[in-house]
Amino acid sequence: MLGLFGVYGSSEDLGNSVQFRDATGALSEQVSSDGLGIRAVIWRTAALKFADDQCFTRSAGWVTALWGVVLNRTALAKAQPNESWSSVVAGQYAKRGASFFGDLRGNFAGAIFSEPTQKLTLFTDHFGSEPIFYAQRNGVLVFASQMKWITEYFRFRGWHAEVSATGAYCLLSLGHMYADYTLVDGVHRLLPGHCLEVDAQGAHASAYFQVKADEQDITANEAIPKLTELFTKAVALQADKNLEGGYEQYAPLSAGLDSRMTVLGLKELGYAPINAFTYCQSGEEDCLRPMEIASDWGCNWLFKALDSAEELHDIDRGAAVTEGSHFYALGAQTDGFLRRIDTTRMGVVHTGTLGDGVLVSYYVRAKNPYQRTSYVLGNGASSQKLVHRLAERITVDPVDYELGMFYNRGLNLINLTVQMAFRRYAYSMSPFMDIDFFNFAMSLPLRDRLDHRIYYQWVKSDFPAAARYPRNGVAIHNDPRINFFGVGTPLLSLPSSLVWRARGILGFRQGMNPFQRWYDTNDRLKSVMDGYFHNHIDTVQSSKLLREDCANLYQEGAVWDKILALSFLASTRYLELDR
Repeated sequence: MLGLFGVYGSSEDLGNSVQFRDATGALSEQVSSDGLGIRAVIWRTAALKFADDQCFTRSAGWVTALWGVVLNRTALAKAQPNESWSSVVAGQYAKRGASFFGDLRGNFAGAIFSEPTQKLTLFTDHFGSEPIFYAQRNGVLVFASQMKWITEYFRFRGWHAEVSATGAYCLLSLGHMYADYTLVDGVHRLLPGHCLEVDAQGAHASAYFQVKADEQDITANEAIPKLTELFTKAVALQADKNLEGGYEQYAPLSAGLDSRMTVLGLKELGYAPINAFTYCQSGEEDCLRPMEIASDWGCNWLFKALDSAEELHDIDRGAAVTEGSHFYALGAQTDGFLRRIDTTRMGVVHTGTLGDGVLVSYYVRAKNPYQRTSYVLGNGASSQKLVHRLAERITVDPVDYELGMFYNRGLNLINLTVQMAFRRYAYSMSPFMDIDFFNFAMSLPLRDRLDHRIYYQWVKSDFPAAARYPRNGVAIHNDPRINFFGVGTPLLSLPSSLVWRARGILGFRQGMNPFQRWYDTNDRLKSVMDGYFHNHIDTVQSSKLLREDCANLYQEGAVWDKILALSFLASTRYLELDR
């Protein structure tokens, strides 16, 4: 379930590219243009789930390849009942251009080639949940859902695949890629909500969707009914898709509010059974609270303890999951859980991804939140130690702090971490990222989105069952509020917040992923991580500065710095880059 690979160029330049399918051993189906002039050849892996949502055809002068899950396919197809889904996609694109992609709902990516105009169009969904990587070299454009396929194709053609110094410092500081950069020199990721049109004159990227934070004049009391309407509609759209495909309802559950809201949405709409699952350090709030909620709400509950930190041992597998797009640890943990259970009944997995980034402003952690400021490179970085190296290589265009944080940390780290881990087994979607819910939530006044104000008010008003349990150990209340450690904290939440902080200071609370504690107390993990570093640091030969920076980060940094350094070393190894 990993997607598409394609090559676009003149017949001579493509050469024997069709043999690449056998070279990878992973791509099983091929469709291509008529062979006249500029050609497009596209492969895909076997469509194991939601095959009816996908297109892979050549018809009436169009080569159409659509991958992923389109939640509203049935509704869109009904408008043209005598046409195949492939014909609907190609016809609507021919009529409306890229604006048609904005009507699709779900996780999707694809390629459309017009034989009459010999133009190729690549596209990805509103949030880039189904990534598309691409590169242009020697008159050929190559694109893929997996970075690995592009570097394998480079080697197949006798081309070098080299480390991008900019991408390397992104990973070693931010912990993820900035904008459209990747770890491979000359390879880019198609930005969320964008399409790339390629013809004989060149390539041009454009946006059919962009995140905006244009505030509307609306009160919280006026907004809450609309939030409920859009949220329940989004939950139902995902759940009904599972019923259409014969899949059950699965949802991760933690001590946070976002995941329980998704589970409660399923429960109140009557979907059953609900299979909730959790993987974390045992005995912590993120273990105990989901167990309580699942029991109270009649959910099945699957739990995997992370106490042994076993998933962090297999650094190479973690790099295969993330492909250098972000650090390996969290993706490795998700993969470690999924590969140990039967995922054949998983279709769309309901997550709470970015609920806090949609209904709650990133300005919560910024100075002077009522005065909008600009995003600065390094905001939200996993480590600040090498941000200055990255700043030497990137010029950041002026952008609002919240939008910069949402695109770079929200989408490039948090969302991609989830998507790239799940995509081997199922599809992951969050009702908070349903585009209709998202657009409305982002239009709410900033004053209401600060410090969980409207979020808590909404929950207590329309989903009171979710407010019965603390959020990450802190009781859910609303106004009146006081400033507590720089955050507007509800006065009634102060006692639980004080206890929560005290338990952390005294060492009684470790959190769901106590990476530093694992490294300090787990001799085997420390041996594996240190050994991997020492065995591979000298393979970085392309830049003495990069090698020294990576070494210093590992040897002098905390465990998060070490994870970043190992992520870089393992990703370049997995992608077989010239280092």
